[in-house]
Amino acid sequence: MYMAVLHYSASNDVSAATIDAWHKQRGFTPRGSNPLKYIGYHYVVRKDGTIEPGRSDNVQGTHCPGFNLPGVLAICFPGDDRYEWYPTPQQYTSGVKLLRQYHIPTGKIHGHGQLYPTSCPGRLDIEKIEVMLKGTSPVVKEEEVANLELDRRGGDYGEKGYVFILNRKVNASDILTIVNDVAKHDFEVTFYIHPWSKASFTKLVTPIGGYDNRDGNKGMMAKIDDLTSSPATSFTVTVHSPHPLHGGT
Repeated sequence: MYMAVLHYSASNDVSAATIDAWHKQRGFTPRGSNPLKYIGYHYVVRKDGTIEPGRSDNVQGTHCPGFNLPGVLAICFPGDDRYEWYPTPQQYTSGVKLLRQYHIPTGKIHGHGQLYPTSCPGRLDIEKIEVMLKGTSPVVKEEEVANLELDRRGGDYGEKGYVFILNRKVNASDILTIVNDVAKHDFEVTFYIHPWSKASFTKLVTPIGGYDNRDGNKGMMAKIDDLTSSPATSFTVTVHSPHPLHGGT
């Protein structure tokens, strides 16, 4: 193996067998000699640090367009930003153990989103993993402002649409800023009551491009509690849009 691509599962803490069933249902081609042949990853690292084998490591994975090649190790860390997932210390330790086992050098370890437009692997810190591989102490970072990141294509707007997910929960008193770089268009903001509940949300369709700020960008800026009628005080936010956006709180 000369390279590794790291992923999350876009779910809660699931097993390699569960992902294998998902990928079989999606029509993945079975490969390798391991019992799990459909799963696109070679390994799954559970929240407790357990390492579960996926498809055989001597065959190519199915996980990242352009990098489904022999010699590219695919590792999945179950979790998803929508479930308030932060990688556990056990996941980092086991992930580093796998990378050492395959002698993957720093500089050849990539998050899925570094190679393809997606927010995967979420909060998994690639720099932290590389620092652990080198055996040095991680640098303490200041908390960054949450951004809207591309999560997946498709959804309500078809192949040209985008779904963005704010990478942390927001409070009713927070101010949501969304900016676009193209002509004015409509987008849809969905506020899921936190903790995440599919049955608990309000939707708002808002025109973007309605104001000019000092930098000349166009978009919207409003308090969360002015945008939703829900009495809840904490939300998870998603945005559906026909065009890429950026923003945060």
